[in-house]
Amino acid sequence: MESLANPLAPARVAASYAQVLLQCIAEEGVPAAELLQAAGLAQQPAEDWALDDFLNLLQAATRAEVSADLAPALGLRLGQRQRVHSFGLLGLLLLSCSTLGEALQQVLRFEALVHDLGRSRFEARGDEGRLIWTPARELDAARHALLIDWIFAGLQQVCDWLSGRRMPLRALQLRHLPAHPAAHQAFFRAPLQAAQQDALVFDVGLLDWRLPQADPTLQPALLQWAEKALAQRLRLPAWTPRVRALLQRDLAQGPSLVSVAAQLDLSSRSLQRALQAEGQGFQALLDGVRHQQACDYLRHGRLPLAEVASLLGFRHASAFSQAFSQWQGCSPRVYRQGGGRS
Repeated sequence: MESLANPLAPARVAASYAQVLLQCIAEEGVPAAELLQAAGLAQQPAEDWALDDFLNLLQAATRAEVSADLAPALGLRLGQRQRVHSFGLLGLLLLSCSTLGEALQQVLRFEALVHDLGRSRFEARGDEGRLIWTPARELDAARHALLIDWIFAGLQQVCDWLSGRRMPLRALQLRHLPAHPAAHQAFFRAPLQAAQQDALVFDVGLLDWRLPQADPTLQPALLQWAEKALAQRLRLPAWTPRVRALLQRDLAQGPSLVSVAAQLDLSSRSLQRALQAEGQGFQALLDGVRHQQACDYLRHGRLPLAEVASLLGFRHASAFSQAFSQWQGCSPRVYRQGGGRS
């Protein structure tokens, strides 16, 4: 089982989830404003966090200059503060589940409603189950360890609360073993194992545990609500206006498909597919923006053609003149004189 994700949807982290980090930081004596500043952020987002901003916040939390005592075992402390309501709509859905296995299914299905930090999947081999979590991006060791600790400690905390008893683990498998494992061993009460994938290992029989606080009468309505929210979350956004806005802003720098895709957190191929789905192409959009800007410069200003070419991202005036003639049917000089205007 694996949660669904749309690689073209803007990556983000729910505000309720990010708030756990900010509250923990404040309780450790580091003002939120100080951490935000260290992350290069002017203020806390009013709603969801962009994934890049949140990852910058994680990086700031691992820096020694923020607090000498903050980084060690921070992920575990974040997980201990995790509550069902931190998961928003997914948290409400978990409260309606009758068994631990049913709750796991909802996590796998609706994890994208909470964050795009990574994705969970479940594997069962005989009587052993493994809940594997993979970050969406390859991170430095410090952020990777912090995030994995937070995710796994949070899952342990929520499962314990939902079931009303401690969920025993067979092992905690980590790509980056902690230098001082005592805190992990004390919290998870399980042996730590070096592995190529980060995973919680447990007896699959635990999935049959009944959840005493379950309210299955609410589940049909909550599932309908969650499915609707997931569909909205994974819906393809309108990429054309976003690409056009970036082209207009960065035109003088000579924007490319690669550079624009990177700003949108996409691969070049994904951006091409997204634009094609909207009946557009990157080069056509770039030409359109350049054409419009060129007409404005030529119509309302007296800038030399070489300078106009530079403002439009052309290295040479001759390349600009050739392109403009193809767009407009006349040379830039003739257009400026009024000979090519309709």
